[in-house]
This record gives sequence, C-alpha cells and structure tokens, in this order.
Amino acid sequence: MDLEKIIKRAKGGDEGFRELYDGTIDRVHAYVLARTRNKFDTSEICQDIYVSLWKSLQRFEYISPAHFWGFLWTIVRRELIRVRARRKDMVSLETIYDIPAEPENYEDYRHLIETLDNLKERHRLVLELRYFSNLSFSEVAQMLGISESNAKVLHHRAIEILKSKLSNYE
Repeated sequence: MDLEKIIKRAKGGDEGFRELYDGTIDRVHAYVLARTRNKFDTSEICQDIYVSLWKSLQRFEYISPAHFWGFLWTIVRRELIRVRARRKDMVSLETIYDIPAEPENYEDYRHLIETLDNLKERHRLVLELRYFSNLSFSEVAQMLGISESNAKVLHHRAIEILKSKLSNYE
C-alpha cells in the first residue's frame, strides 16, 4: 500500500478517502475494540474518528508512514478520551435493572484483559498497539513519541511483566 499516494487521493475526494479508510480501519477498529470492549461503541467511535480525520486531512503533510500513523493515532486517542469523559457520569441500564447478559460462545480472555488494564499506561499502550493494531515498532514509537529502540525495550518489559502476572494466575 503506497500510503503517500492514497493520502493525496484522499485529500482529493470521496473515492480516495474510501481507499484510505479501507487501508486503515482494521487497525483502528481492533485498537478501539480493545479499549472499549463493546462492538456498538467501537463502531460509533470509529465513525467519529474518520469524520475527524476527514476534516483534518487537508492540513496533514505526509512525511512517512509512521508519521501518518502517529497523526491518525492522535485522533484515535483524542476520540477515546472524549468518549470516556462524556460517559463518565453515565450509568448503564444493565446496572440499574440487572439484566443478565446473553451467553456468548467465545474463549474467556477476561483475566488477560484485566491484567493488561493493570499494567502501567505505557506498557499497556505498547502491547495494545503492537498486538491489537498490528503496528510495527517504528509506528508504535511514532505514536508514543519515543525512539524505536525505546519502544522495543518497553515491549520487552511489558511482556515480561505480563508473563509474571499471568503465571501467578495459573
């Protein structure tokens, strides 16, 4: 995928933006879903992310793929923070009425997700960006504003911490 050409076409109109959307949505969706753990919320947030990207794309100057991903992840983080702030005071209907959840057939990763949530912010972000969004270390580094070697060190430390916490679970 030649990201620079796609971005130029995206600035030119709907078809180009659709190509940009198709090339990026899988990573964005996976990351947002990992943060929200709710498919409906994820769809709404992704929609807001791409509306924001559409509005700000004309001001974006392409430098490298990692620079673009850093730009996109700034929008993603901003939308997630905005949603979290907006929903802080909301109470779910399930809490009020104690509606039992529908049974789902899936593997239970709740302990893993809970353990991830208890990691330090930077360790959790490195793992989520690397594995939920399938980003390279250079893209992770760009998004976090650190060097690629620092991203690798953070990743290694996060994996070691995660392993030790999960081994205590067994």
